[in-house]
Amino acid sequence: AGEALRFEESCIRAGVKGVLNIMQHLGMTGSRRTKAPTEPYIARSSSWVRAERDGVFLSLVALGAWIKKGDLIGRISSPFGGEDVNIFAPAAGIL
Repeated sequence: AGEALRFEESCIRAGVKGVLNIMQHLGMTGSRRTKAPTEPYIARSSSWVRAERDGVFLSLVALGAWIKKGDLIGRISSPFGGEDVNIFAPAAGIL
């Protein structure tokens, strides 16, 4: 807001106030925590699951979720039609 190459303090204050109001409404500020903090997990190794065909991957599991071997983690569908292919976890771990 304001002129080019100039800072308009009143406009900046209004913008910051608006953003902080939205963040407060969403529970992102202050002491109103919705979840207790968790201990971080440190991955000591990683691996990839490679697709056997092309298409669009639809994840059915959130990133960071713990999975067991054999869990359905997503589907691959072709944008041109055809049958969807289910993708199962080859090992237990974190997605």
